[in-house]
Amino acid sequence: MLNQKRQRPIPVTSSDRETLEQYKQAYEEITGTEGGDWGAFLRGALLLGLAAVDVYQLSRVIERKGSSATVRCAKCFTRFLMAIPDGVAGALQIECPQCSTGLVIPLTIQKASRTAE
Repeated sequence: MLNQKRQRPIPVTSSDRETLEQYKQAYEEITGTEGGDWGAFLRGALLLGLAAVDVYQLSRVIERKGSSATVRCAKCFTRFLMAIPDGVAGALQIECPQCSTGLVIPLTIQKASRTAE
């Protein structure tokens, strides 16, 4: 497999870098992805942010077994089974097979939010 080219670093001020590090640490603690790379953090945070501003609908995993999960669409409420690709943590963007709504599914946040309740 060929190595993927990595983007050059984006220059940020030291205070912005410190703030981003705090956000990354908080995200990793909630999702259980400590030690993840910046790309994984930015991808997950971006998808959840897009769901927050209604670009996508935020849905939840109803039941997870191994590499699959039962999900309910936030728009049409259809339940369906989805595969979870290896190495994906945080959030996943998919489309509802019934109504074609774009959905963001938080994968590991469920566990953390249940213990907080």
